Amino acid sequence: SVQEYSIDDVNDIYDRVILVSKTNIVNYQMGRTQIIKFSEFGPLHFDNNIINSLLPFIYLIFFILAILIYVFEVGAYFFAALLYSLVGLIVSALSHANLRYATVFKTAIYGKVTVSILYALLNIIPITIPGYFISGLSILITCAYVVYGTLSHSSDAAYEEAGLNNPPMNF
Repeated sequence: SVQEYSIDDVNDIYDRVILVSKTNIVNYQMGRTQIIKFSEFGPLHFDNNIINSLLPFIYLIFFILAILIYVFEVGAYFFAALLYSLVGLIVSALSHANLRYATVFKTAIYGKVTVSILYALLNIIPITIPGYFISGLSILITCAYVVYGTLSHSSDAAYEEAGLNNPPMNF
């Protein structure tokens, strides 16, 4: 219902403000202001009827994007577990554990769960911690889980549970 907004209408206590009027848009982000006049678009005309008719398509696009982002995040999670399982393979070879790759990969997946819980807790807590510190700590935690998890699979009970033959012992 407002004919036009100006820079004076922006309340700078907010980090981001978007004001839409009949003739312009005022976009304020982190101290920078941009004014877009609809008359600059030439013959292009917007009204509520156009936006209301496009709204189902916008919802469909958001739904498809949410599914794609979820699939990408799951793929990234398992790809990172694949990289961590390389550490487990090295530990398995050095300890002569003779483990299947599936066992090492499961250990890497389970090792990433603690880091995921840590990230969730850090997002809830209003404490600011540098990103490189959190990333380094998460790598160390996951590698520790993979190393100790792989080493713990070298017991006789673990071999019986996995259906493997015990590795040969050289005395």
